[in-house]
Amino acid sequence: VYVGGYFITNISGAPVRNLGKWNGSSWSQVGDGINGIVYDLLFRQNDLYVAGIFNSASGVAATNIVRWDGTNWYALGTGISGSTNGNAGVRTMVLDSNGDLIVGGNFRDAGGVEVNNIARWDGSQWHDMGGGLFNGGSGAGVSSLVTLGTDVYAAGTFKSAGGVIATNVARWDGTQWHSMNAGPNGSYNALTVVGTTLYTAGSFTNISGVAA
Repeated sequence: VYVGGYFITNISGAPVRNLGKWNGSSWSQVGDGINGIVYDLLFRQNDLYVAGIFNSASGVAATNIVRWDGTNWYALGTGISGSTNGNAGVRTMVLDSNGDLIVGGNFRDAGGVEVNNIARWDGSQWHDMGGGLFNGGSGAGVSSLVTLGTDVYAAGTFKSAGGVIATNVARWDGTQWHSMNAGPNGSYNALTVVGTTLYTAGSFTNISGVAA
């Protein structure tokens, strides 16, 4: 079991820097740890991807996202950077139906590619996703990502998805963005899928006219 967060020095007395591994009986550090906050962890094949707000993993320069192969750390291009509120970082990750890594958060640049808060990593380079998700001002961001079939769902705080009006939640079909009716009257913090049903939670009282 891998655990990430912002605990700096230790878990249960074991020296662990923001990322630890539990083997069933004791904690240990993963490499020399991460020098910032870890928000999300995800396995792609046999590698662990770590996302958050940081610039180094065990001395390896890596901006807000990094890969661990069980022995060494590797940067994903030049990483994720730039934001609308000065707090760039990756908050959430998911694998799409092709096995590519989709990352969301608050950022404007993915490996030198101009993006808006969401990007795709194909294993060797970063890609924009249809113009991304934005408010037209400051403060936009993605809090949660899930997949359902071949679609990727993104939730957070935004008003537009690739030029389509989409209030805080949107669907990516692999080519373009789609709105989901009027969306919620507040921000989404979490998404999950059970079977073919999408569930959500966050800070709102109404979704598309339905009290929720």
